[in-house]
Amino acid sequence: MPSFGKCPSSNIDFFLILSVTRTGNLPSVGGGGDSGDGGDKERDAEEERLRQEAIKEAEEKRRLKHKKMEEEREGIRANIREKVWFCLII
Repeated sequence: MPSFGKCPSSNIDFFLILSVTRTGNLPSVGGGGDSGDGGDKERDAEEERLRQEAIKEAEEKRRLKHKKMEEEREGIRANIREKVWFCLII
């Protein structure tokens, strides 16, 4: 861990480097975003919609996978119950 000395800029440099290494891109610094024609907002909205759609699809696949696994387990349990019941009868 770096030592936080008397110079506040060293702390800023450390956190800048830390944020770059965690996210892989530089944090934005002011201006330029509001002067656009809204194309970025539309693109961001479309990307968010696609992301949400991908999340829903992945969740549905996961749900179906687990449902199938539970049905297989229930079949195994039923088989075991039948064997135990058969053994108790004999």
